[in-house]
Amino acid sequence: MDTKLKNRHSLGVLLMIVTVIIAAASMIGMYPYIEKNAREYEARRSSTESREVNLAKEFSVEFMNSSYAVWQEYMQDQAGYIMTPAQVFFPQITDSMIETYDKESMTLQEETVQDSDSASYYVEMSDAAEISERLRDLQYNMNERGDRWKEHYRQLRPKMSYRLLDESGNELMSNTGNEFAPANGSVTVRMKFDNLGRLMVERVQADTAKYQEEIANAIGDTLGNYYFYDPMESIYGSVGYGIPGHDIRFSGPKNVTYEFTVNQSAIMPVDQVPGHWSSVLPYYHDGTIISIAMVIMGLVTLLALFFPCFRSLQIGQEKIFRAPFELVMIVASACFSVLGSSLPAQVVALTLNGVIRNELIKADFLPGAAGFLVWLINFAAWAIGFGLLYWGITCLRSVFVIGPVRYFKERTITGRILAWGWRHWKHFVKQMTTIDWKSTATRQIGKLVLLNGILLGIIICFWFFGIPALLIYSAVLFFWLRRYYEDMQKKYQILLNSISQIADGNLNTQIEEDLGVFEPIKEELSVIQDGFKNAVNKEVMSQRMKTELVTNVSHDLKTPLTAIITYVNLLKQDDVTEEEKKNYIEVLEQKSMRLKVLIEDLFDISKATSRNMPLNLVDVDLVNLIKQVRLELSDRIEASGIDFRWNLPEEKVTLSLDSQKTYRIFENLLVNITKYALPGTRAYVDLTEDEWVTVTLRNISATEITATPQELMERFVRGDESRNTEGSGLGMAIAKSFTEVQGGEMDVEVEADLFRVTVRWRKQRA
Repeated sequence: MDTKLKNRHSLGVLLMIVTVIIAAASMIGMYPYIEKNAREYEARRSSTESREVNLAKEFSVEFMNSSYAVWQEYMQDQAGYIMTPAQVFFPQITDSMIETYDKESMTLQEETVQDSDSASYYVEMSDAAEISERLRDLQYNMNERGDRWKEHYRQLRPKMSYRLLDESGNELMSNTGNEFAPANGSVTVRMKFDNLGRLMVERVQADTAKYQEEIANAIGDTLGNYYFYDPMESIYGSVGYGIPGHDIRFSGPKNVTYEFTVNQSAIMPVDQVPGHWSSVLPYYHDGTIISIAMVIMGLVTLLALFFPCFRSLQIGQEKIFRAPFELVMIVASACFSVLGSSLPAQVVALTLNGVIRNELIKADFLPGAAGFLVWLINFAAWAIGFGLLYWGITCLRSVFVIGPVRYFKERTITGRILAWGWRHWKHFVKQMTTIDWKSTATRQIGKLVLLNGILLGIIICFWFFGIPALLIYSAVLFFWLRRYYEDMQKKYQILLNSISQIADGNLNTQIEEDLGVFEPIKEELSVIQDGFKNAVNKEVMSQRMKTELVTNVSHDLKTPLTAIITYVNLLKQDDVTEEEKKNYIEVLEQKSMRLKVLIEDLFDISKATSRNMPLNLVDVDLVNLIKQVRLELSDRIEASGIDFRWNLPEEKVTLSLDSQKTYRIFENLLVNITKYALPGTRAYVDLTEDEWVTVTLRNISATEITATPQELMERFVRGDESRNTEGSGLGMAIAKSFTEVQGGEMDVEVEADLFRVTVRWRKQRA
């Protein structure tokens, strides 16, 4: 059954894997269609205006950013140390100026505290603090803007040659050395900043072999918009930046001329620049990727809902589809965020443009391997996305299978938390309901807590005057608790002394005092005393039985051994006749056999008592086995003079038993009857069958039975205390042990001279 269920689960997982593979492969198969739509979209978008012209306008901003970054480098070289953008473009703002306003603000604040009429001071203090804050804010924004300029400049610098000239045309800075000449397929821009920082474009020259004249005009027109440019005005909205009392202005390049030459790789059409964001835009804005992905997601969703409808497939029963609802929602949110972002468009665009493949080739991958790895990456990305969708839908589908209530309890973290809280609340209520409110200790504690709450409530009502009342209440409570503690300590000491006396062996000690909360311990201690007394009595009896055991074993072993030694000595005499030797040898054989039987009985009882006896269980017909024992002991039964009455059923009574040990049980019991029953009386052997299979043996004892039934089943106990009869005294003990080791029960009852043994096994053992 488990194998079938496992195979069904495997089939369900296989269907899920096949669905995800087909979905991912279908998405990749649509890449040519996606590329076609992206190119058509780009063609439509760029039809209204030349792409090169748009690029030229956008690229003019890079020239301006680069010019500011170059100016900062020049100013740092002149100063001989690293300068922040704020130090370069706002030299009026110094750290000492800001510290002055900070100190002025703190001084005015101290005077405000000392002067009761401090309205004027408060106004001046606010102005100083505001100016200090505005100066810091201006520095921060300028530094942030300058860092962006330097970032643009670092990206453009490898593709650009530039030089910075003074008013006389002398070169101040350059990244090309002494030679500065435009290269083929480049754009050269020359622009000048006058003594007021105004920008004038002197020349824009484009290589006509690659670019049209409109490109140069577009660059010149765009740069002309920066005639007098304050980059911080867009943030603060006015000249002076709202700082009263100071004429703070942006201080850009002055009295210098810039010449830039940029090669075509930096200004080529954006859709030809590998990895450029603009090359991704057509794929992103076209929407084809999202549309196709949504269609395939819809099909995956339908299959995820459809496959579990076949109950034989057992889809949805795996542990992986039992994720909590909250986890599924988190994964779903992440997946839809990725799908709604530009990441899918970037992956597709960089794959189709060959960017990823080229990067892998640069990393020493073979072209074929690089191409295969690119498509494998795409396949894995889409397979993971569709696989998570399939997983999420299958997880959520369980709400229709197990029901909303059970789903909330078992498949949501919130439900589990609430269930945990409910279980603990029920446990608390159960604990409260199981408290014995009638007990003295519980009532006392309850009264104390109630009284304490009432008194505290009354004290709170006194407001301020409640403080001395609380002190008085605390003092009274302290002395009362101290008295209660001393009384409890006294009762505890009484209990401890009684326990010490019991530990010293005085099991008759009694506690007469009322121990209050320790009263249950007093009652349990009384039970422990009774248990100790019973244990002591059993130990005394065990020691007595051990002593008797040693005595009996010594007697029973010594008797045949003494006879053997005696007859061996007689055989050693020279005047012994052949007839006497023959008689002596017969006696030696009898005594040796008796000694052998005794030793074998000792081994059997030892194994049975230790539960270390192996059993060979077979189907045993108990009726036939008893008849076999009767047949084997027929001579002994006839010689005993006892009239045996056998009440055995005609049909078989079969139990799962060890035949040899069961035979030994009834052999020992019947031999006991022949030994100790009164001759001329009747003995009864009955076998009944209901829930139990019971064998009862009854006889009249030849002598008065003074031992208890428990003692008769102990080792080396005989019916005749004189021990004149033959036997080891282990027959009853062996029979009882063999019965119990086979899962049965054996009882002995004595009523006057009537002796009854009952052996029984449950019928279910058959």
